[in-house]
Amino acid sequence: MSVGASETSTINSRTAAASTALSASALGGAASAATTTASNTLTSTVAASIQSSAGVSSAAGVSVTASDTSTISAEIAAASLAAGVNSLAVGVALVDNSIGNTVSAFTSGSTITAGGSGEIRVTASSTPTITSTSTVGAVSFGFGGAGAGGSSKTTITGTTQAYVDGGALTALGNDVVVSADATSLAAPVIQGLSAGLSAVTVMSSEASVGGQTLAWAGGTTTVAAGSFDGSTINITRTTSAKVATGADLSIGAGQLALTAHSTTLGTSIASSAAIAAVQLTTLSVTTDLANTTLAAIESGATVRAADGTVAVSAIADNQAESKVRSVGVGIGLSAGSSLPTARITSTTQAASLGNIIGTSAATMASDVNVSAIASDRATAGSESAGGGLVSIGSSHVLASTAPTVRADAGGTIQRHDDRRGRHADRSRQFAYGERHARRAGADLCRW
Repeated sequence: MSVGASETSTINSRTAAASTALSASALGGAASAATTTASNTLTSTVAASIQSSAGVSSAAGVSVTASDTSTISAEIAAASLAAGVNSLAVGVALVDNSIGNTVSAFTSGSTITAGGSGEIRVTASSTPTITSTSTVGAVSFGFGGAGAGGSSKTTITGTTQAYVDGGALTALGNDVVVSADATSLAAPVIQGLSAGLSAVTVMSSEASVGGQTLAWAGGTTTVAAGSFDGSTINITRTTSAKVATGADLSIGAGQLALTAHSTTLGTSIASSAAIAAVQLTTLSVTTDLANTTLAAIESGATVRAADGTVAVSAIADNQAESKVRSVGVGIGLSAGSSLPTARITSTTQAASLGNIIGTSAATMASDVNVSAIASDRATAGSESAGGGLVSIGSSHVLASTAPTVRADAGGTIQRHDDRRGRHADRSRQFAYGERHARRAGADLCRW
């Protein structure tokens, strides 16, 4: 038996503008301006559920699935040409793309049974992708100038969640899987060219990924299965897998694997080229990762285990990259400034703060493990070439990592110690963080 909802949304946007002005008069002038703007937005709601059902059963398994694939692809170009004794050429490209979807798969207050070799699966998946390329050029022939400017903004938000809230889930000898999976890609590229007696290039790029991906169990829920996988998540934003406060979760002869796994990649690239008697270029690119990866049995939650393993794991792999490339030639004056910044201030936490007890005085968890593992890498670089009679170049490159990695245990934790033949009130805790910062060709590694 399957309950499913699926959506695929696509926007392909192509925008271009060109402007030309010519003047043949010895005293006249020519001015040309080309401006392009593009704004694309996708918002949708996708949900699949089983609610308040007393008897749902299938010999082949039961699945509740919600999925969404959203794609925005945008290309914009602006070109401006002016020729005359006095000439001015200006090119501007502005692009704003955003995706904000809600994807949910859940069961609530229902009794669900999978017979035979079937599993019970509650899964939600989301794949938002935004790619954009902005190209702007301005060329001026004569006594005048050329200016090229561009701005690119890319935003991904929304919520992807899978959960069970109350009821009884039975898949004897097989698995019960509650999984939320979101993979987000934001990849803006912006390019500029300006040429004239004086040339000015200003480019900025901004990409942000937010929202939440959640997999959780709440209410009073009974699970009888070979294992209960709380969450398997690949996500580039806030990631949370938890047994919520107030939940009473009973696991039969199986294990509880509560895992939050995030992979976050942020990349920003800006490039420019300018040729003029007086050439000025400013490039600013910033990539910030402040994501949270959390796996937790919350305070006030109860997990009842019968001889199985209870594992709470938070795993994060974070990479931030900012790159600037510029070429500038000024016959008289050449001045360039670049500000690439890559920062990571992520938090990775695994916590068992509720009560892990047995289903009876004789049956308890065989082992309890709480672990948090993080790898953080920040890379920032600046490449420039050019010169002039007077040449000034300034680069301020910043790559920094300041993550928080924690493994916490509290509440009541009871597990069976086979080596000593008795029950023990303790758990295994492990926290590990690896940090890398790379800037201006130097590789700094800290553990």
